[in-house]
Amino acid sequence: MKVHTSEEFYTQFFKKLTFEVFQTDGFKIYKNKDRPRLGQMIRYCKEGSYDIFIANYTIAEDFSIKYEGSSKQIRFGTVHQGISVVEGVNREIKDFKPSSFFVYEDMPEGTQHWKKGQHFKGIEITIHQKWIEEVVKANYIREYGLLDRLERNLTYRYLPLSVSVVLTDLERLFLSGSVSEIFIDAKILECTALLTWELKSDEMKPYLGRHDLVEIKIGKRYMFLSGKDIKCIRKAKELIEVNCCSPMTIEALSEAVGINQQKLKAGFSAMYKTTIWKHANSIRMLNAANLLSSTEKSVGEIALYLGYSNISSFSSKFKEYFLMTPLEYRKESRLKPF
Repeated sequence: MKVHTSEEFYTQFFKKLTFEVFQTDGFKIYKNKDRPRLGQMIRYCKEGSYDIFIANYTIAEDFSIKYEGSSKQIRFGTVHQGISVVEGVNREIKDFKPSSFFVYEDMPEGTQHWKKGQHFKGIEITIHQKWIEEVVKANYIREYGLLDRLERNLTYRYLPLSVSVVLTDLERLFLSGSVSEIFIDAKILECTALLTWELKSDEMKPYLGRHDLVEIKIGKRYMFLSGKDIKCIRKAKELIEVNCCSPMTIEALSEAVGINQQKLKAGFSAMYKTTIWKHANSIRMLNAANLLSSTEKSVGEIALYLGYSNISSFSSKFKEYFLMTPLEYRKESRLKPF
């Protein structure tokens, strides 16, 4: 049996997880009260407009869901942990691995599979057609037009760092139990603005599939990145994120992906509007924030895990990034009992 709406998909999904819904102040908690080790899903829903999911759960049994969508929606987020398999109609089977992503779905059709024992952790936002039409199209027609640049039902394994920071703020908000509707509305609009802004930038050219070349400057020379160069730089970005706890040198990165160091550094800056070092540091800091808010690891243990030689160096970098110490961040984001 196929599901046709997002709500049907969510109902089937939580049933397969063996989760019940528990209403709390401003949002819902989905969990199995008799099997707490399976974890939970936090959901904030503005009916017909958008859904926010904070995931930290384990799959109890293998299951699949067939879907045939009947509307449009934008989905984006970050999967910190977990792999599911998506089998789209007339498309190859793909693993949905830990990464940032966004996709503009237009009546998608396919099957998604989950395996027993897989643990999922992350945040996902779905913006429904009603909100796109009534908020974005009605008030920001230029931004609405930018969405047409996206290929429908293609998952982009990319999310601007600025959006990832907003998602981290939302995770912290929900895990602290402090929900403000006006704040969340503002954050959803901010994410939409940041995503549409990226669609105007050169950074998105490699992802939109409409340009084969990206112009870069090395010293006083201008040159173009080929499609092969772009793939190498994307791979370098993936390696930086996978190895955030033991950062690779520029030399090691260039050797691993098969591109010279100058082109790698200049190309990375042109495509992602940041340096390799700054991006690696941002990934480490976002990981640190996640560990501080969701685990009982000490600051020293987190510093060591992330590859810092001493606590003071880690604490200094953390404060520089978040404008507060690791302990202050942990106190502010401490999970309240549900």
